[in-house]
Amino acid sequence: DETVAKASSLVESQRKSVDCLTFVRKRVEEYFPIGDAAKALVEKGYFVYDGFLSSGSDEDVAFGNSLVAEMTEESFSML
Repeated sequence: DETVAKASSLVESQRKSVDCLTFVRKRVEEYFPIGDAAKALVEKGYFVYDGFLSSGSDEDVAFGNSLVAEMTEESFSML
């Protein structure tokens, strides 16, 4: 029973990781303004893009906000 629980937890963790990576890939491919970023880097030496994880469709916003909250919680737990 303990082995099954550990395996199940690992599978769930891997699913969450794949979902996160898929979401970030989708955001980069569909929304990241690469032309604006390149231009800003040349002209100013930096680029700021706010709302990367929390914009778009309602579903994307919900997932992005959840992801930000989870990353924030994990970072505080490391302190």
